[in-house]
Amino acid sequence: MEQLLGRPPEAALELLGTPRLDKREGQARQLQFANGCILDVWYYPGAGTPMVATHADARLPDGRDFAAGDCLQMLIRARAPAVTPPPPAQPPARKPPARKKP
Repeated sequence: MEQLLGRPPEAALELLGTPRLDKREGQARQLQFANGCILDVWYYPGAGTPMVATHADARLPDGRDFAAGDCLQMLIRARAPAVTPPPPAQPPARKPPARKKP
């Protein structure tokens, strides 16, 4: 969670992409990200400081609580590009056996 808490909203946007929800209430802002789990991150300005994440919580789509750090890692993995393994090496071409002349 150190990748989000205490950091500005841009850190979450860079790490997780476009949020499912971007809600503002007064001076507070909530970003919500979802992909297998739902992560809510709340941002508040400090006294003379820019807005930073002060709290995050997570849940599963069915509403059960889920660890915010585990959800964050799940969201990061879901956003990572798929790794395509290289094609298998082809065996060297075999030359046909030489023909004997009759």
